[in-house]
Amino acid sequence: MNTQERILHAAKTSFARKGFKGTSVRDICLKAEVASSAIHYHFKNKEGLLQHLFESFGEKQLESAWKILENPKTFDELKIRLEMFLDSVLSSFLNDPDLFRLIQKETEDLNPNIEETFKNTLLKIVERLVAFLENAKKKGLLNKKINSEIAVKFLLNHICGQVRSDDLNKRFFNHSLSDPEYRKFWIEHSLYIFLNGIKNEVKNESRRTLN
Repeated sequence: MNTQERILHAAKTSFARKGFKGTSVRDICLKAEVASSAIHYHFKNKEGLLQHLFESFGEKQLESAWKILENPKTFDELKIRLEMFLDSVLSSFLNDPDLFRLIQKETEDLNPNIEETFKNTLLKIVERLVAFLENAKKKGLLNKKINSEIAVKFLLNHICGQVRSDDLNKRFFNHSLSDPEYRKFWIEHSLYIFLNGIKNEVKNESRRTLN
């Protein structure tokens, strides 16, 4: 890793474990084995480091969500696009657990240093997903009585909760989202539960079973 990459890695792991407030520039310098002047040169300060980490993650996720969540024409297409979205989000968090913990903590703490970045990236993903469900409702693919914003929050909280408890599930239930087969199984069944609660009613729907 070059100097900039070492600084980012050190900041990410330190922020994830100690929190933004609990991490000093000195902590990052020691971990990255660089002088404080290197942080000032590349990122100006600790706040600049946090913003860079959030921006790089948020922009990448927003680009992915924008491509995946195109308006569906059929219920099957809606289901496939949601499967792709869940897999994309899960993979990004599982591939970088420190970044997941960092984003989770600083977002919940309403850190003012990342508020604008949050509104310009992660919040837009939520808005894109809400619009995706609203469009599906207009086409008669989903139950029009459902509040799309609440449905989206339900789905996203379900994803984050499962990632947070993955180590516990691995230890006590012997399965983990890091296993591709189980992740596919989890996505399919999560969406089955989710969509059976909001899809438009049709005749004989109660006879359908999960394949």
